[in-house]
Amino acid sequence: MKKLLAIFLAFLVLPYTLSISDRKCGSDVTRLWLDVVIIIDNCSIMNTNLVYETISGIFNKNLQIGTGYDDPRSTRVGFITYNYNATDVADFYKLQSWADLDGQIRALKMTPLATTTQSKMDVALNAAIKMINSTAGFRDNYKKMIIVFTSVHGSYKSTPPKDVAKAIKMRGIPVITVNTGSSSDTQAYLKNIASDNMSFAMADGNTTQEILQAMTNMNIYISANCFCPLHWYQYQYPFNNWQNRYGTCIISPSTVAGNRDLAKDYCHQNYDKAYLVNELDQQKRTVNFAYINAVSPQPVNAFYNGLLNINNAWYWDQPNGQQLKALDPNSGAPPARSACIADMKYSDGTTAWTPVSCTNSFRFICERVTCDTDNYCDIQMKCFVSKSITQSQSVTDRSCGTDVTRMWLDIVFVVDNSRNMNLYKVYDTISNLFSQFTQIGTGYDDPRSTRVGFITYNYNATDVADFYKLESWSDLNNQIQQLSTTPLSRNDQTYIDTGLAAAIRMLNATVGMRDNYKKVVVLFTSKYDYYFNYPEDQAKQLRNNGVTIMTVNTGGDQDTSDNLKQKIASKKMAFAMSDGNTTQELQRALLATNCFCRPDWMQYHYPLNSNDIYSNYGICVYRSPTAMNRNNAQNFCHGLTPTSYLVSELDEQKRAFNWEYLNSKGSDPAHAFFNGLTSFNGTWWWDQPTGMPMWPLDPMSGAAPARPGCVADMKYSDGTFSWTPISCFNLFRFLCESVACDTDNYCEF
Repeated sequence: MKKLLAIFLAFLVLPYTLSISDRKCGSDVTRLWLDVVIIIDNCSIMNTNLVYETISGIFNKNLQIGTGYDDPRSTRVGFITYNYNATDVADFYKLQSWADLDGQIRALKMTPLATTTQSKMDVALNAAIKMINSTAGFRDNYKKMIIVFTSVHGSYKSTPPKDVAKAIKMRGIPVITVNTGSSSDTQAYLKNIASDNMSFAMADGNTTQEILQAMTNMNIYISANCFCPLHWYQYQYPFNNWQNRYGTCIISPSTVAGNRDLAKDYCHQNYDKAYLVNELDQQKRTVNFAYINAVSPQPVNAFYNGLLNINNAWYWDQPNGQQLKALDPNSGAPPARSACIADMKYSDGTTAWTPVSCTNSFRFICERVTCDTDNYCDIQMKCFVSKSITQSQSVTDRSCGTDVTRMWLDIVFVVDNSRNMNLYKVYDTISNLFSQFTQIGTGYDDPRSTRVGFITYNYNATDVADFYKLESWSDLNNQIQQLSTTPLSRNDQTYIDTGLAAAIRMLNATVGMRDNYKKVVVLFTSKYDYYFNYPEDQAKQLRNNGVTIMTVNTGGDQDTSDNLKQKIASKKMAFAMSDGNTTQELQRALLATNCFCRPDWMQYHYPLNSNDIYSNYGICVYRSPTAMNRNNAQNFCHGLTPTSYLVSELDEQKRAFNWEYLNSKGSDPAHAFFNGLTSFNGTWWWDQPTGMPMWPLDPMSGAAPARPGCVADMKYSDGTFSWTPISCFNLFRFLCESVACDTDNYCEF
C-alpha cells in the first residue's frame, strides 16, 4: 500500500528541476468579468477622433458581454453621453452580446455631436453612480469601473467633478480618464479626477492597451479584475506596496495555532482552493513575516509554511487535486533533514526553514489565487472568525501605539542658549526621549523613522543640525553630547521669535518630503522675551499648519510658564522642568502626537467636542458620503485602506460617538446606519480588516439582534437605539473604521 501511495504521489508533483515563481494576475481579455460604465462627452467642441475605435478595441470578440452564460466570467457595459445634461444611452441590461455592443458602438459613432458647447462632467459621473446603484444586490462580486472620454475641462453644473470622482473612488470603483484632445491643461485636470496612474491621453497612441492593462492588472491601490476575497491580503512587494501586486492572496487566522496537520487541514478545508503558503523566493518570505506580524496581537517568530518532503525531495503544498510544486534551489537552502518545517526568525534577524516536530503548535498562513480573468470568485466565502476567541470573551477598542522605538515624526528642538539660560537636565531630557533602537534619519526599510533638528538661539538663532544631518542614533547621541558641553552664549538677550522663525524655516525647507509625518517643535527656555515678532503669532502659524508645539520652562519663573502655556504651546503641551518628570511628559506627548488619522477621518474620542489629545483612541472613523446596501458598504470600507472595515460598537460610549459623529455639522441627519455587526453560524461578530479574524460580540456591548441577517443601528422616535435586522438591499448611510496612524501602524497618504 505504501508503495502504491508513493507512486501516486509521484504523479502529483512537478519535476524537481522545474523553476517556478509566484503567479501574476490573469490577463485573458476574453474572460474579463467587470461592470463597465463608459462616459463620452458629446458637446459640440468634443474631439471624438479614435474614441469609438478605442472602445471597440477594448472588448475582444470572444468576450462574453451581458449575463446568462454558463461561464460567469462576463462583462456588462453601459454607455452615458453628456453635455449640459447626461443621457443613459445603454444601461447594464441592454447589451447582451458582443454583437449588441458592437452595434451600439457603431450607432454612437454615427450620432452627431450636440449643438451646445457646454460640458458638465459632474452630471455624467452622477449618472454613472445611479446606473451602478440601480443593480445593487446583483453581481455585487463583480468589480465596477468608469471610463471617461473628453477633450474639455473645467466646467460643472453643481459639484466639482473631482469631488464626485473622489466619492466614486472611495467606494472602490476605479475611474479612468482619456483626454481625447491635446491640451496639457485638460490632462492635468483629468489627472485629479482619475484613479492613481489611470489618466491616459489619446495622443500617446496606445490608449487601448493602457485601458486593457488597467482592466486586467491594475498597478494601483484599487484593484480591477485582479483582487482578493474579503479578509484576504493580496501579495505585494514590498509589503503594503500596492504598486507591485501578484496574483496570489494570503490569510492567517491571528489567534489560531496548531500542529502541522491541523494547519494544513485548516487551509484546505476552511477556504476554497487554499493551501499552506508557498515561499518561492526571499521576497515572498519577507512579505509573509511582515504580514503575519501585522495581523497578530503579539510578535510571531515562527509559522508553518507549505514545504513538504516526499521521497526525500521537497515540494510546495497546493490546492486539493493539483500537482505539488517542486522546491526551486534558488528559493532557498532545503532543510537539512526530512521533517515538518517551520519558517523561523532568529535573534540575529535571519530566517530559516527549520525542521521541527510535527506536533509543535505554530501559527500558519494560507494562500490561494486571486480573483481574476483566470479565476472567477463568487465571494460567498466562509467568514473568517477566530477559533480561540469565544462569545463570552470581551474585546475593547485599541489604544494608541506606545512603541518609542518606532516613532515616526519630524522634531525640531529649539534651545535657548543665552547667558542666563538654565540648562540643568535639558540635554539629558532630550537624550532620554529616544531609545538607541529608534530609527533616526531616513533610508530605512521600515519607514517609521524620526528626523531630528536642533536650533539654538539668544539674540539670533543658529541652525545647529537640520533634518539631513543626523542619520542614525549615534549621530543624534553625538550631537546631544556636543551641545551639552558647549558653553552658553555671552549674550544676555533671548528672543523666542528668532528661535521660532528658524524652526519655521527648517520645517518649510523640506515641504513635499515626508508630508505624512507629523511635525513637532519642542522649545526649551527659562525666559519669555521677544524682539522682532510676536511669538504667539508665529506659534499660531505653526499650529494652523498642523505643527504641534511643546514648551518646557527650565527655570522657576511662573510668568514664563504662563506665557508659554497661553501663547505658544499646543493644548496640554506646556511643561516645566521643576515638575521632575519632564522626560515622561514629553514622551507621552510625542506618542500622542504620533497617533492620528488620515485626512477626512475622525479620531475616536469621547465626547465628540473634546479636544484632549490624550483621550484619543487608536481608532479612526470615516463618515460615508452616500447611502449604499450592506454589501457595497462593506466593500467600500474595505477598499478605503488596507486596515479599514465597517465600524464596530464595542460599548455604549463608542455607539454614542458613532451617532454623534454621523449627525455632526456638515451632515444630513440620519436615523439609521450600517455598522459592522455580522451573523455567522448563529452567532454575532464584528467586521475586521481584510486578512484579520472577526471579533465576537460581547454581551456587554448591547442586546444581540433577534434574528440573523443584515443589521442597521436605528434610532427610534422615543430616543432609544437598536441593532435592527433589515433587508441587506436597503440603502443606508454607514461608518467605516480603521486603526490610527501610530507607532504600530505606518500610513502613507
